[in-house]
Amino acid sequence: MHRTQAHPLTVQEEQTESESLMEEAAGALAKQEGQEESETAAENGWTGNSEEDVMAVYEIVRAMDFTVEQPHMELTEEEDLAYKEAFLCLLKNELSIEGGEEWCEDGDRYRDLWWAGIPYEELLEERDNTDFVQGCCYYYDDIDGDGKPEFGVCQGAVYFFDYELGEKTCSVSYGGQRTYFEGLLGVGKIWEHDTQHGWVERFRYIVLNSAGEWEEVLQLELYYGEEKETVYTKYVLINDVNVGEETWEELTAPFYEAIEYEIPKKTLKEVFGELLESD
Repeated sequence: MHRTQAHPLTVQEEQTESESLMEEAAGALAKQEGQEESETAAENGWTGNSEEDVMAVYEIVRAMDFTVEQPHMELTEEEDLAYKEAFLCLLKNELSIEGGEEWCEDGDRYRDLWWAGIPYEELLEERDNTDFVQGCCYYYDDIDGDGKPEFGVCQGAVYFFDYELGEKTCSVSYGGQRTYFEGLLGVGKIWEHDTQHGWVERFRYIVLNSAGEWEEVLQLELYYGEEKETVYTKYVLINDVNVGEETWEELTAPFYEAIEYEIPKKTLKEVFGELLESD
């Protein structure tokens, strides 16, 4: 009986076959290890990041101060009147803005501010119009903690103005988009809420740092699935870490509690009162 003898493999073919088998084995092992890691991650409440990454972010956020410190001003009646008269002059374009190049397209008056500058006559005329008032609101509070009032204007954009008694100019201490701005969380703290993208919801926490500059220190992101109620990732944007469900609830609770106590916005009448009647 004639048998066909198989040709022996060359050395090169043997090496190729051996390498292929090793790659398949390594792939199977990696897949198994990946599944085990995913299961462990799910059990620990985090996905996509190492436990060390999550703990690092955990410590940073837990150390943040979300206390809402109520503004407190000690002014005489004369000082209060002087501040309000100055800020009213700002709205009337009678007070210039020092160093306003960053915020003004051309010029140095309130009317020149980017996405603001509604004519004072229109503000005055519409001061009792509920819809208009809701679109234009103000702060007259100690925003930066120096015991003196700053003036906040929320229109197409948001601006905080500093003024020193006796001066002929004021300055912009903060400028931002009204689209995102939600409110003041006490002295030196702002929160923003961005819902402009259908698949993601963002919260930002901005504080006045030791250098007197507004700095974003925390951003929270919720990524949604096909249905808005389905949240499939929860990112704390410090090193882009997905902290997982359980850690998210603990870390964000102080922030969500703080935004329930934001400083009330005011109307034009609430800030200036009888001063408007003289116009």
